[in-house]
Amino acid sequence: NSNRFMVAVSDGLGGHACGEVASLLTVQYMSDHYDEIIDSVRLGQESLSAQISRANSVISSKAKSDSSYHGMGATLCGVVANERELVGFNVGDSRLYQFSNGELKQLSMDHTEGQRLLRMQLLTEEEVKNFPRRKNLHKYIGYDGDIVADIFKMADVEQGTILLLCTDGLSDVLSDSEIEQILISRFDLKDKAARLVNEAVSRNLGHGDNTTVILIEF
Repeated sequence: NSNRFMVAVSDGLGGHACGEVASLLTVQYMSDHYDEIIDSVRLGQESLSAQISRANSVISSKAKSDSSYHGMGATLCGVVANERELVGFNVGDSRLYQFSNGELKQLSMDHTEGQRLLRMQLLTEEEVKNFPRRKNLHKYIGYDGDIVADIFKMADVEQGTILLLCTDGLSDVLSDSEIEQILISRFDLKDKAARLVNEAVSRNLGHGDNTTVILIEF
């Protein structure tokens, strides 16, 4: 049903134990509770936020119950549609963008120390680039405690609008203008996604950062 769907990306935290397990468990939870999560959109933002909090509890409990998983965590970013309701959600630094009329706009907000200090105007954009802990997350799935996901209603999208979901393996490597150039090209959607991934991976060789991209065209 094109009026009822959920799309999400999750990225295991770099430098944390078993990030790949955490991201797998996160998307597995979202898949297992697919209908409940979509239905929650009609009940309001708190209902969807509660679903994501439960995902956090599942991963956090797993990390505490098995020493080999201690400290694992993951990002989670996605979109849920239920009839005319379209809602985005985010925990961490994977991103949701909207591309329309040739312009790329980031809809999600990164939960990194660098972005937090930037929003508080304690650092400038240039200072953030050189801040050693700029990528440290203060909110993620697997956090030992309560988390509140960012939930945001999205206005009616125009025909031709593309939503882009990605891990930081894309957004840390390609600039917004470089992403725009690929999205504005005449290639079909699958080729655009492949070009985004290939360009990011080719520049990121040796760093081992995962690059995941999902494109949704209306």
